Amino acid sequence: MSGRKLQISRQTHQTYLWVSLAAPLPAILLALWLYSSSDLPTRILAMHAGGATFGVLAARGLSAFPAQTFKRFLPWVSVAACLLTGTTFFAEVDGGAQRWLHIGPFNWQVSASLTPIVLLGSGWLWWQKKPGAALLCGLSQAFHLYQPDAGQATALAAGVVGLAITAPRPNEPTHPSRSRRTVRLTLPGFWTAAVLCTLLAYLTWKRPDNLPSVKHVEGILSVAQERGTHVTVLAIFALVLVLIAPILMVRPQVKNAQARSLGIVLSCYWAGTLIAAWRGNYPVPLLGFGISPVLGSYLGLGVLSALVQPESEVGSNSDSPQKVKGQRSAESRGEIQTVSRPAKAVAADTEEPDGEVANPDEPVVMPITESIDLHHFSPRDIPSVVEEYLIEAQRLGYREVRIIHGKGKGVQRQRVQKILSKHSAVESFKSDGLGSTLAVLKKS
Repeated sequence: MSGRKLQISRQTHQTYLWVSLAAPLPAILLALWLYSSSDLPTRILAMHAGGATFGVLAARGLSAFPAQTFKRFLPWVSVAACLLTGTTFFAEVDGGAQRWLHIGPFNWQVSASLTPIVLLGSGWLWWQKKPGAALLCGLSQAFHLYQPDAGQATALAAGVVGLAITAPRPNEPTHPSRSRRTVRLTLPGFWTAAVLCTLLAYLTWKRPDNLPSVKHVEGILSVAQERGTHVTVLAIFALVLVLIAPILMVRPQVKNAQARSLGIVLSCYWAGTLIAAWRGNYPVPLLGFGISPVLGSYLGLGVLSALVQPESEVGSNSDSPQKVKGQRSAESRGEIQTVSRPAKAVAADTEEPDGEVANPDEPVVMPITESIDLHHFSPRDIPSVVEEYLIEAQRLGYREVRIIHGKGKGVQRQRVQKILSKHSAVESFKSDGLGSTLAVLKKS
């Protein structure tokens, strides 16, 4: 893959990042207008605007992390976010509820800020078949039951159900070393978590909640209605943009099942907050005053961006190609390895879209990550690419990798799985039914 192609990929990802970060802004700007027209103190406007500014900067900072580094620390960040939600055990009781930590002049609703991180962290752990995903969501939901916070409980339950629906469906094993019993027991785990979180959300709704409604928080839509039908329509449109912001983030990788799933999960979470605001006395996210939901919105988008950034960017250096085509380079740096040339460079007279002529002898730099997309390579080069990739992935310590070959008639899948069945680094493998094969590697 040429440096020019990598640069286009980075530009595309950054474009959709900024589009998704801009999507919540109409709700925030409309909220500021409604606050100012209601003669609320300037301090309220400044806090809401300041929270949005800080949220955008935080999201941009999270998205700048290298993917491999971010994924390495994400499980610990998710655990910390979950435990911070539980610190409200020690908070003052306010109207029969313990949802806020009082920090100086600020009341921080921890769950509204950090539950998106817990949810996305759990989703990523589940996709990687790592332990603790369901436990994190169940523990967070138990905290919501104690507080009680039916709004966040409903939102988390909606996100977990979305994850269970979009989670990978394990197929029958295609390698004798993986038992049928093991495969069949992998899927129900998160459906169990979805049912448990939904049940806990129901129980949270049954707990008494005597907090009074605040006009510019829970009643903000009534304020919009007082300003006229056109303002109400604008408010609904702004909330729809909040819902689709995660979908906009993953739009460039819509064919990537994991990216698509995580985007849907975050959208389901925000749909849950809106359902809670509609059915009960809970804040309308981003429209109603509250710095915590604003931070939660942007922190969620930042984590999502870091998780779904194009893998061809991770650790790549398009200006420093390796010297030997089709072999591991002696100058290898971490994930960067030289692999076979892409399909577009098979013929010397093949023209690129901008009129440049592809050089078939040009070495190709590809990062070794947890997945590889074979669509970039010539069919005749795929066997050597797959073999080289498996060796390097095992050397770097990956236990499970995804080889994307597409659906089609299954010819490429059969070629890939034939290689996997004979490769010394492969412990087992199976098709995910979505155009790729998952391979479990032996420990190096």
